[in-house]
Amino acid sequence: MRVRTALVLLAACAAIAGCRKGPATDELKGQVQAGLDGSFRPGLFQVEKLVRKGSHPYQEDGDDRERLLIYYDAEILFLEDYKLSDWDQLNVGSLVSVLGAKPLGVRGVNPEGNAKGEALSIYGTAAFVKEGDGWTRVAHVPAGVGEEAPEGRPEKLPHQLYVEELQEIAREFKGKDGAEDLAYVEEGLAEVLAGARRRLGKSKNWVTIATGSRAGEYFALGKALEESLKKGGLNARAYDTSGSMENVALAGTGEVLYAFAQNDVAYMAFHGTGLFQDRVPLTNLTALCSLYPEAVQVVTLKSANLRSIEQLAGKRIDIGPEDSGVRVNALQLLKAAGLKTEAFGEVRGRPMGAALDDLGAGVVDAVFVTAAYPAEAVQRLAFTNPIHLISMNDALFEAVTRRYPFLVPVTLPQKTYSGMGEECRTVAVTATLVTHKDTPDHRVNAFLDHLFANVDALSRGSLQAYFISKSTAATGINIPLHRAAKRYFR
Repeated sequence: MRVRTALVLLAACAAIAGCRKGPATDELKGQVQAGLDGSFRPGLFQVEKLVRKGSHPYQEDGDDRERLLIYYDAEILFLEDYKLSDWDQLNVGSLVSVLGAKPLGVRGVNPEGNAKGEALSIYGTAAFVKEGDGWTRVAHVPAGVGEEAPEGRPEKLPHQLYVEELQEIAREFKGKDGAEDLAYVEEGLAEVLAGARRRLGKSKNWVTIATGSRAGEYFALGKALEESLKKGGLNARAYDTSGSMENVALAGTGEVLYAFAQNDVAYMAFHGTGLFQDRVPLTNLTALCSLYPEAVQVVTLKSANLRSIEQLAGKRIDIGPEDSGVRVNALQLLKAAGLKTEAFGEVRGRPMGAALDDLGAGVVDAVFVTAAYPAEAVQRLAFTNPIHLISMNDALFEAVTRRYPFLVPVTLPQKTYSGMGEECRTVAVTATLVTHKDTPDHRVNAFLDHLFANVDALSRGSLQAYFISKSTAATGINIPLHRAAKRYFR
């Protein structure tokens, strides 16, 4: 009997050892600490506690080596004061990338800066490959992180779902003089359903917010804001849209109460220039605040040895799809540098993910990206190909900021991306909240109070929420502030 018991215990121990495959806890803790020291700097963070929570094997295409993804919980202390929401130093996005976490996996970040001794709660991952008798840590993007948002509108819903929701909205309009509203609803399918949603929100006096495509950052932050407002007792709705160009029109005509938009698009809409040069200027459009920066990044491979925008002449470049904010910003930089599109060997216009794949494959020499940083798609490329971000020289920087007052200066610190050995001086547009000039003052005040008081809750839906701060609320604003916002920030 004792022999049988011993065998059972030995089998159990072997099973446990199998479950604990890979680096031991202490070694994993050291690897995480080394990652923090290498990406940020030694003496800034200390991994106080770390507990393995499980693991699973995975494979990479074209590589038969054994790989393991380990899940862990950790407590990380600040050894000195540090602001992870600062625009010009490694930020919370960089921390998430280093720790293999998702937005919900980092708790405890203070948007106004964390003090020495404060702790972060981490739910992260670490990837390892078997080499000989040991395990070596490798770069890995967690599943579900960094999927590229599709261009334009999301796929249409099935016809049956359209009818079902249209019937519900029709019931809401029933009982009042709704003939005009019902006729509006009946004009079509997808477009009318979207319009009916907004009209219902307006008629019910809800807090309505135009965001962006369902896979994009504006939509993620907008939905988090909707949920937060509902918990605060307000009836709120965040609507998916095609993005900034549609949003400024919706806010400028009062179809929605608030909307997300790039500050450069808001500027063009208000003045009737650029993308809006053939339209009536939206002079009723006003700004509430800036939220976070979206940097203009010119990505190349280190092997190309391209160190200035001017050196791109004769090269193959990708400037983003037509009518995209990326292309607008790319053409602004090239014009300021005195370069026309015919100066290049080839000019492409692919979505960001596809364009960066082309760069990695050697199909193009440079890709223009306008995005919050670190951008996951760029980070994925940096894991497999040494990249370089072209920094602006003094003459170009002065020309760009003089010509385009809506572009704000930012500096991407070294190590923003894997292997990035030097900082990058560039410009950024800012994600901005806009509204109609006639939006009641008390509603604007209540909305701004809620926004700045609930940054932590909003960060559960979007990492960019960590950048929301009164100290940067006016950065990049280039259209009139709503009168209540003026008083609020004053």
